[in-house]
Amino acid sequence: MNSLRSDTRALKHQMSLLIQRIMPATPPATLALVHALIDALDAQHSHILLTPEQVQALDTPAHKALIGSPGDQSPLVQLDNRLYLRRLFNLEKRVAQQLFARNRQVNPASVTAPKHQDETISVDALSVSQQAAVATALNRQLTIISGGPGTGKTTVIRSIVSALKQLDPNLRIAITAPTGKATARLEDSFRQDLRADLGPEIKTIHRLLGYGAGNRPRFNQMRRLPTDVLIADEASMIDLSLADALFSALPDTARLILVGDPDQLPSVNLGRLLTDITPRNATDRPPLMPTPHNATARPLMPVLASAQCRLTENFRFTEGASIHELAEALLAGQVTLPAAGDRIKTIAPKALTDALLRSAFSDYFSALAKCASVQDLLKAFESVRLLAPRYQGPLGVHDLNAKIEQLMQKLGLLKRLRGAHYHGQPILILKNDYQLGLYNGDVGLCLDTQQLNPADPDRDEDARGLIAFFNTGSDAQPRRFAMNALPEHETCFAMTVHKAQGSEFDQVLFVLADALDDATQRTGSRELIYTGITRAKRQLTLVTTPESWHRAANNVLNRRSGLALQLQLLETAL
Repeated sequence: MNSLRSDTRALKHQMSLLIQRIMPATPPATLALVHALIDALDAQHSHILLTPEQVQALDTPAHKALIGSPGDQSPLVQLDNRLYLRRLFNLEKRVAQQLFARNRQVNPASVTAPKHQDETISVDALSVSQQAAVATALNRQLTIISGGPGTGKTTVIRSIVSALKQLDPNLRIAITAPTGKATARLEDSFRQDLRADLGPEIKTIHRLLGYGAGNRPRFNQMRRLPTDVLIADEASMIDLSLADALFSALPDTARLILVGDPDQLPSVNLGRLLTDITPRNATDRPPLMPTPHNATARPLMPVLASAQCRLTENFRFTEGASIHELAEALLAGQVTLPAAGDRIKTIAPKALTDALLRSAFSDYFSALAKCASVQDLLKAFESVRLLAPRYQGPLGVHDLNAKIEQLMQKLGLLKRLRGAHYHGQPILILKNDYQLGLYNGDVGLCLDTQQLNPADPDRDEDARGLIAFFNTGSDAQPRRFAMNALPEHETCFAMTVHKAQGSEFDQVLFVLADALDDATQRTGSRELIYTGITRAKRQLTLVTTPESWHRAANNVLNRRSGLALQLQLLETAL
């Protein structure tokens, strides 16, 4: 946190020097606005809103070199009562242009319900909303499919691929997602449920674009991706800069299908892509189109309405219906901490005892004690996770990981070797390594092969020391890496809710601690609770107090974004 504040102060200082060169007699109020812009960027807002008095104060010839209209080349952009850094204004504009240009109908003659080559999915097995989503994807260049956990988004993706391949077997279809975990889940689904000849290319966005040394993509506006259809899953996690790179690299004639849950946490970095382009609940107030301060603001119209498909039926929570009901109630504004039920338990933070943690991780601890195979260990660990909003503080991620390690030592399961690693340690990759094929969000296990089942093919009689194993899919052997070859990583018995996006677990212990500092107040929100609780498929334990729950549930994230406005301006210009 201190380093971030230091970086912000340095940026403000450099911007102040630049502005004073452009506009030597810069009024202090103008510098204050620039500093407010930098603070807004730090909070992931794309702009700040000006008061009528500020709009009037900036309307002077002296400001023209500094602040201009959208068509100028000035460092700052003023659009009615919004003030942007030009780079961010142009970023939103490019993303809007890419979406708007693809928002058109194609192949209008193919509206009939297709027969699926994938024999595990019949049209009759799809819900009404799923069938509508498949039909829209067949007939439009842009499709936006939204739905909560368990609404069959992955099933729809498989159905779309199957239907498109039936229409044209030569179509080049690519599927992408922001994290390795999300792509691995998609690979598993296609490997299990589709014939081998239907399997599309599935990569993380960074791998698909060919990011390498220097953080420059191989594919871009000048060198387009060799694909006819791009399906982007977990679109709520895609920030604006990554969306810009992805859309710009897509051929102009290619279909773009965005899939995700707009009610989840937005991307870590700037933007709220899926939320901006997806209609909210009918009770929500639409975003307002800014107008001169003496005019009446009017609501933005859904420019991409024809591309929208909302999945409404839920299939995941047949065993955990109460989890789904809690998520729906939360989105509807019911912020009371739920009473305990068959699938939901509520305990106070002080009740998070060793006995409860041992019970939660019993399958994994048992597999370790029995010297199970690598596959069995990976499967057992992936069934449960502790989730928290933050890293630091009591019952933060670091503290929770330490509690599990202390418990493993008491049980005789943890015997530390030299260094920070040990047998049975779960590890979460934090940075992409393109050469190794390990990516941010990948989860593996640090294991001593001498402590594995003797019949395990992954046991190496000649190996000594610890090896990192990562799952590559249901049918493939885990990949192995030397521990000193891994990119930056951390222990992950507990994870932040942000890191858990795109994952699902049979059991989740969601920890919303009592003590909230400034940093937690920024992240403790209704969206965070919703994202955390919907990672659970069968069992959810809420570790919190009514006060902490109520405070976070009432805090609705409100990132300022101009993407919906940019889309509206493009439509108005027609």
